Amino acid sequence: MLRIYEDVIELVRELRPVLAELAARDANLAARDANLADQMKRALCSVPLNLAEGAMLSGGNRNLRYRTALGSLREALACVEVGVALGELSPLEAGPRDRFEKIKATLINVVR
Repeated sequence: MLRIYEDVIELVRELRPVLAELAARDANLAARDANLADQMKRALCSVPLNLAEGAMLSGGNRNLRYRTALGSLREALACVEVGVALGELSPLEAGPRDRFEKIKATLINVVR
């Protein structure tokens, strides 16, 4: 298992309030517009799940799972950035933002 797995779990924990804030705002929207919180949650959950799956594989399949984890991480961050741009979220504090960057940098190095 990659050492960043615990960082990923901590990031998920840190972003629970952000997800709750987005979900509360999504609840006030029409069903067709209320998907940012769900999309962020799915992307965020995908990161540790793909890391765990990749840890049990080898070769190209392992690399593919780690690439998927990286893509999902970027998607989760994009959800936060879109929420901020829409005025639905405050910018991330330094801790979660730094954790995103650490995980992203590690995964970029792993998939090269």
